[in-house]
Amino acid sequence: MTREEFLQEIRETVMTLWADFQILPSIAAAQAAHESGNGQSDLAQNGNALFGIKVANGVCDGPGEPVSFDDPSWTGGVICHLTWEHIDGEDIQVYDTFRIYDSWGASIQDYADYLHVRGLYDAVIGETDYLSLHKRYLMQAMRPTLTMSSELLHSSKNINLPIGMKKR
Repeated sequence: MTREEFLQEIRETVMTLWADFQILPSIAAAQAAHESGNGQSDLAQNGNALFGIKVANGVCDGPGEPVSFDDPSWTGGVICHLTWEHIDGEDIQVYDTFRIYDSWGASIQDYADYLHVRGLYDAVIGETDYLSLHKRYLMQAMRPTLTMSSELLHSSKNINLPIGMKKR
């Protein structure tokens, strides 16, 4: 799936984020594309997880092994997946527990809920300017590796995904 095909696939759902949550659709789409490899990552393919949101207090030892977690905010499914973590100054691979979904749309809705619940991200809620919001994402340490390329902006424009919104 190309980036443009992926963005077209999630366009309708991310467009609801502004009206429902005051989250800029282009930022949500960009993060989904980045984190899921345009919907091609293992988590996206096997768990419909576009953002890699972990469950709290999750424990797993590897694929196919039992998963346990203590996260009152999550009642859905969980998958054990290999991921990179920065621990004691080193990047290492570890198994961790991630939320899984019935659909990509459900993953996008959970992402919006997650941003609203976490006070750390209040600065991104309601922001209408793409560049200002991008800077806030990085300053909030939401995803330091998130890069908004001109290719993504071009793709967003091609499917009529606005990069800015007007205040209500």
